[in-house]
Amino acid sequence: MNKIELNVELERRRENYSHLAKLLGINYGTILNKISGRSSFTLPELRNIKEAWELTNDRFCEIFFAG
Repeated sequence: MNKIELNVELERRRENYSHLAKLLGINYGTILNKISGRSSFTLPELRNIKEAWELTNDRFCEIFFAG
């Protein structure tokens, strides 16, 4: 995951990690673990983010499959 690009996308949307945690139905500590790499996003979580944010395939890959 490219944390910088994730943060850029969150800022562009005027959202933060709390918003992302709520979107995924997980707590704030869990989202921090996922962003720091201590745990991974599940496929359903990634799908939810892509759909909710209406990300193109390229942008989605740029955020979650680079870096």
